[in-house]
Amino acid sequence: MNIPFVPADSSNFYSGRGGNSIKYIVMHYTANDGDTDEGNAHYFQGAGRRASAHYFVDEDSVTQSVR
Repeated sequence: MNIPFVPADSSNFYSGRGGNSIKYIVMHYTANDGDTDEGNAHYFQGAGRRASAHYFVDEDSVTQSVR
């Protein structure tokens, strides 16, 4: 599967976990009509969102936003 990378603005996240291991995988359901993985990734390209996600998933594709 090809997963395109649409980078989130760097002001929306910080790098690293401070040596902490991953404990959880969090999934959010937006329930927005017509919402797509691409649309969400492009939204988080904007500065000042104060949030991000590594991946966005919809019915037929996946987009990565944070490495």
